[in-house]
Amino acid sequence: MFSAYFLSRWDGPSDADHHFVPNLTKGALASARAPFVHCEPPVPSMPPTHRDKRQAARPEKRQQYDHERGSAASRGYDGRWQKAARSHLSRSPLCRYCEVGAWGDKPRIAQATLVDHFYPHGGDRALFWSTQWWVSSCKACHDGPKQAVERRGGRGLVALGRTLGLPPRPASAPPN
Repeated sequence: MFSAYFLSRWDGPSDADHHFVPNLTKGALASARAPFVHCEPPVPSMPPTHRDKRQAARPEKRQQYDHERGSAASRGYDGRWQKAARSHLSRSPLCRYCEVGAWGDKPRIAQATLVDHFYPHGGDRALFWSTQWWVSSCKACHDGPKQAVERRGGRGLVALGRTLGLPPRPASAPPN
């Protein structure tokens, strides 16, 4: 019940200890006192990560992905986009996802800090500039649950669009 370490350093019951150690006195512990010997095995460390030597490390993969993806400006997020996004945020300054409680929590008020393309445009310039599918969003909603819904795709994105009162997915939208 009590380790030898604890018992060797115990000075007897106090008023605070009475419910933890009933019926133990210094005399009863005299026989239990012995030099402390640590007999538990050491806490194991994390197991080694086994990765195929041919597999690139995460930072290298990220660099490769970013290189293939292109710059923000090459994807359309240039000065024209910045101006349009600022204009949209001035007209709709609150996070729409938070306003409707899109993630199953109570609706709340949060400042929108970015404009989200509700349907991923995948380079489709017409969809990129279709303001009817722009949603004011806070960073927490955009970077977390919204992107998780996008990755799952399908009916989850359609249901979220209905919750936000958005029109259904356009025919020109690339599939998820």
